[in-house]
Amino acid sequence: MGYLLPVNHYQYRDYQRRVTKDKHNPFYIDKPNKTIPVAKYQNTDKGRKRDVPLILTTPTDIEAIYTEITGKGRHINQLV
Repeated sequence: MGYLLPVNHYQYRDYQRRVTKDKHNPFYIDKPNKTIPVAKYQNTDKGRKRDVPLILTTPTDIEAIYTEITGKGRHINQLV
């Protein structure tokens, strides 16, 4: 004589899916990517260049701004 457990069918199906799941490798390595020839890479690099030139500041500009803000160092580099 067997026993019938009071388990609904959907509960059994969920349990069966969890137990019989395919084992996957957690350290899966992707397929290798196709290489791009150097000539094509250089052509795509030209399109990425900035249209606006960068504004470079010199140390004298920075010192002038610093002296205006703090009020110190105005007469250091000048003859009095």
